[in-house]
Amino acid sequence: MKQFEVIAEQSGEVLTLKFSGFLNEEADFAALPEPQSKNVILNLEQLEGSNSLGLKKWINWITPVSKQVQLTLAKAPPEIVQQLSILGGFVPKGANIRSIYLPYYCESCGHEENVLFENGSGFYTGTEETKPGYRIDDERPCNQCGGSMEADVLPESYFKFLFQK
Repeated sequence: MKQFEVIAEQSGEVLTLKFSGFLNEEADFAALPEPQSKNVILNLEQLEGSNSLGLKKWINWITPVSKQVQLTLAKAPPEIVQQLSILGGFVPKGANIRSIYLPYYCESCGHEENVLFENGSGFYTGTEETKPGYRIDDERPCNQCGGSMEADVLPESYFKFLFQK
């Protein structure tokens, strides 16, 4: 289990925070820079998981930050997407979800693969004019054996976060 770490990268008017490791009670959000940009991207791709104390620290950090800046979550792995649907406050009101990973599994060879889905193509957070929803391929070709990979989630549960407001 890798230690929790955050790397900050400023590019023009956008601050990107790249999170990695395991979000637990040792997570140190106080060490993060105060956002100088109005747009902050939270790249969650390398987060390996979390425990309840880490999630509490996350919510205590993200709630006040979300009142100062426009947050965008990007590349959320399956472990984090599950938290989006379970834990109120994980994504504050007004935050955008740019992309998430959806796990697929090949029954033939046992290959597992997380496939990136972008807001607007694989899922839709909705707008004032449109409803939220998702459109995923139940199956996709396995790049290991050529067999058929299936989505390794129950879509109704996995995408529940889209319908919570």
